[in-house]
Amino acid sequence: MKEETVVQVQSELDVVESEIRKLEYHLVGLDSEKRKTKRSLEELKNRKEELKSYL
Repeated sequence: MKEETVVQVQSELDVVESEIRKLEYHLVGLDSEKRKTKRSLEELKNRKEELKSYL
């Protein structure tokens, strides 16, 4: 393989690896947000039931 082709392929490989890391990090953040949202939703549902019990 020509030297310039090797350099080009290595450069593209670096970009792809960087994108993979970025997307994996993003997924971790989404999982965290999903957990927080579920917790908040559960708290609101519990509060709703508590308020209804006062009626």
